[in-house]
Amino acid sequence: MKILEALNWATTCFAKSGQENPRLDSELLLADVLGLKRVDLYLNINQDLTPQQLSQFKKFVERRIAYEPIAYIIGKTEFMGREFKITPSVFIPRPETELLVEEILKLPLTTHQSPLTIIDLGTGCGVIACSLALVLDCKIYATDISLEALFVARENAIQLDVAKRIIFIQGDLFTPLHNLQVDIIVSNPPYVPTEDWEGLPKEVKAEPRIALSGGKEGLGFYRRIIEETPRYLKDNGYLALEIGINQSQKIGSMIISTNRFSNPKMIKDYAGIDRIIIAKTR
Repeated sequence: MKILEALNWATTCFAKSGQENPRLDSELLLADVLGLKRVDLYLNINQDLTPQQLSQFKKFVERRIAYEPIAYIIGKTEFMGREFKITPSVFIPRPETELLVEEILKLPLTTHQSPLTIIDLGTGCGVIACSLALVLDCKIYATDISLEALFVARENAIQLDVAKRIIFIQGDLFTPLHNLQVDIIVSNPPYVPTEDWEGLPKEVKAEPRIALSGGKEGLGFYRRIIEETPRYLKDNGYLALEIGINQSQKIGSMIISTNRFSNPKMIKDYAGIDRIIIAKTR
């Protein structure tokens, strides 16, 4: 079977099984099997697959038809133009989280001493911590309740040569942190309401529920973070949070009610949805 024939076959299989992006899925999987970039597939469309490559590709297609996420099948994903290792132990980063990192990098941090100190709560595979460490002169404390996730995050930090800037600590949010005063606290916590869980796409439900489910209204983690943040954030420090759809008003009210922050700034994603909240301590 040639590359073009393999792509067409897989695309048909995915379309019949109801995948949203059958051609893209086919390209991503075959490119990984062949060790090529997606564009290179079309520069080599008449190349024959070896029996081993075809066998591997068919196994990948079967897994995708069963709604296993692409990132878990190929073991990696891209975030802010860089490749990160992914396993079924971690939440798969979304493009919206890139916006969270971008907004932090826009903050006026010139009055803060270097290196900056940052807490990344619920680091997962470490995309936020690693992306910030690549750009900022900083020391980051990255926590996660999942030891398996921390192993993945540590591997990513080593691969990107930022492991010396990040301290990975197992624990629930702030629990393992003591006597810290930092410049920035960032988090993309679980925010899916319990009642919405069953309605999620099959492939989303294949991800760790602990990394997605935010309790009854999806706000449980935000309450805890906002209540505890003033103990750890310096004066004129920043709290930066990614949030879910229709959560901005309630989370903004939580922040204001502490009387420790200036009015939070809301940033919309590319779909026009309030996606990021940033608040500065007074």
